[in-house]
Amino acid sequence: LRADRLRALGGRGRTPAIDAMAARGALFRRAYCTTPHTSYSLASLMMGTFARSVLALPGRSRRHGTLAGWLGEGGYATAGFYPPAVFAVDGDRFGDLRERHFDFAHRDESYANGPDRVRQVERWLDARRPHERVFVWVHLFEPHESYERHPEHPYGDSPQERYDAECSAADDAVRALRESFARRGRRAAWIVTADHGEEFGEHGGSFHGTSVYDEQVHVPLI
Repeated sequence: LRADRLRALGGRGRTPAIDAMAARGALFRRAYCTTPHTSYSLASLMMGTFARSVLALPGRSRRHGTLAGWLGEGGYATAGFYPPAVFAVDGDRFGDLRERHFDFAHRDESYANGPDRVRQVERWLDARRPHERVFVWVHLFEPHESYERHPEHPYGDSPQERYDAECSAADDAVRALRESFARRGRRAAWIVTADHGEEFGEHGGSFHGTSVYDEQVHVPLI
C-alpha cells in the first residue's frame, strides 16, 4: 500500500476507514520500509532491526527475538494471519523465523481475501476469554499484483485502477476488523502500515523490490 493512496497523505480518498483512523490517531508522514520486499520488510517489523543486513551477516545468530515472542512471554495470546508468500523469496535466510512463524502461538498461513481473513480472525477471537490480552497481526494480501478486480469497487481496468480497487478492498477489511473487535467489547490499539509500496513506471519500473524511490518505500504508518 503506497502512502500516496491515502487521502490523509495526499491521495485520492479511496480508503475512508484508514483515513478516518489517521484523522483520530497518530499519522506518520515520513514512514519508510527498510526494504521494498515483503520478507525482509516484515522481518524488520517483527524483529525491530534491519533484517536484510542482519540476516546476511556471516556467522549470524540463528535466534532472533520477535514482537510476538516478547508479548507472548508477557501473557498475551498471539495470532498471526498471513499468506505463504511472506517467505517466498530468499527462504533459506529466514529458516529459523519461518519455522517459528515469527513466534505467533496461533497462525493461519493461507491465501485469503479480505472477508475470509476477517472471518478467520473472528473465529480466533471468539475462542478467547473475554478479558484475555491479545496481539493480532493481520496481513492483507490486497493490494498486490496481479491486482484482482473487485465488483464493489468498479474503478476501471487499467493496472492502476485495479490497484486502487485493491486498496479499497483492503480498507473494507480494516473497517470490518475494527467492527469485529467493537462488537466483542474489545478495546484495542490499532497500527496500520505496509511492507512496501508499488511502482507504476514512475522511474521505469513496475511492482516493487527494484528501487528505493518513494513509490516503493514510502508507506503509511498510523
